Amino acid sequence: EIETSTVCNWNCQYCPHTYHKRQRKYQSLELFKEIIRKASEYGHIRYVSLHGYNEPTIDPHFIDRISIIAAYNLKLALFTNGSGLTKPVLEFLAKSRIVKTIYFNLPSADRNTFILRTGYHHPESILHHIQSHHFHSGDERGAACRSICH
Repeated sequence: EIETSTVCNWNCQYCPHTYHKRQRKYQSLELFKEIIRKASEYGHIRYVSLHGYNEPTIDPHFIDRISIIAAYNLKLALFTNGSGLTKPVLEFLAKSRIVKTIYFNLPSADRNTFILRTGYHHPESILHHIQSHHFHSGDERGAACRSICH
């Protein structure tokens, strides 16, 4: 599990990020590459999990981080609210062939409850990203991957 930033674009009622404000920081690519290299050299680590009390897909270095993970032949378990999974990002993830599982934070299917719990006012875009992931994950452009909504 690697927390690559302290930044999140939601304010979920149940997340420490909402109540414990930290300075907005992103882990350097140099440190990230060192961590991934060491994990790869260890020999028993097969998956890297990007999450913590943040949103990894809005990191300006997210694509670079995926490329680094792929270069070391590790798989990815991604914990996300889905807000940064744009079509180009989803296509890049599919082509990288490293994604094992994407865990989507979907606290409610009811629009008003969703907004109340997350502070995010566009739940329909998240549902679209989840549906887009299902379209891209198992086709000829990328490896099969599963999605879990929680």
